[in-house]
Amino acid sequence: MGKETLNSRKNDQGSINLFLICSGLIIYNTSKRLLIKKLGLVLNGLGLINILSSYTINKNKGRLIFYGGSREKNLDGSINKIGVSDNSAFYFAAKNTIVGYKDFKFTGQLIKIKDSIQLVDKINSQNDGSIHTLDILSHGTPYSLNFSLIKNENCGLYSSKLAKKAVELYYTFSGFEWYVFSQFSRDLNAINYNKFAFGARIEIHGCNTANDLNLPLDTFVEKLSIYLYQSNKRHSVVIGHLTKATPNINGSSTQVKEQDYRHGLRGVFHNGDLLFTTNIKGVIAYSDIQKKLKEKLKNDY
Repeated sequence: MGKETLNSRKNDQGSINLFLICSGLIIYNTSKRLLIKKLGLVLNGLGLINILSSYTINKNKGRLIFYGGSREKNLDGSINKIGVSDNSAFYFAAKNTIVGYKDFKFTGQLIKIKDSIQLVDKINSQNDGSIHTLDILSHGTPYSLNFSLIKNENCGLYSSKLAKKAVELYYTFSGFEWYVFSQFSRDLNAINYNKFAFGARIEIHGCNTANDLNLPLDTFVEKLSIYLYQSNKRHSVVIGHLTKATPNINGSSTQVKEQDYRHGLRGVFHNGDLLFTTNIKGVIAYSDIQKKLKEKLKNDY
């Protein structure tokens, strides 16, 4: 009596491990962060901490929100107040977009736009099938997203080479100054669409990105939805504005921190086709999109 046997030590250790695991499961109901910390202690003891780390890293690639892209400095180094103001509006609108994603703290990344190379590289660096939502808050046209580091040089995204040329000519003749897409711009086909989930949801918050102007060209939003479908992301949709977008969601009384582009006439697109339009404020309900999508898929097949 009084002597500890090998079997009793094993049983005691097993009880301790079971207690730690059960504690972790209980904590799950109150705090995911505490769960990760608690299970981390258990897994570390079992030599499996790398698995937990890998899982956490993968989760952090579920939602991407890009904002900005407006030129904040002039060539002489002075501040471009309009660009700073525009990027501020995009930032606060991005923050309000985050509110709609309850899990963003654990699954999302908020990224300020520099140029298209940065944006495309960020998307393409994600794990295959990991991007469930993508929001881009910037200036837009029916055929491009307009980012700028130098005046009259667009380092944004464009929907096709023909659309790129159309945008260049439009701004050149309307502004009476030579306007070009720079070496830092990118075609939508530079994106690796395998990075998106099967039912990904993309929203482009800039002006007119779904407005076809009655021209025989796919708009930016239409083209994006086509690329997703062609990459077998067949339940994915893209949302864009059919008119000019404004951050004043509450009209002239909108406060700075209330700015949000999710209002006005928006269209939801699937494989280049318009599912429906809406003037609803805020998030377009998942159930509304799924209802229309199911109807279309049923007819398609």
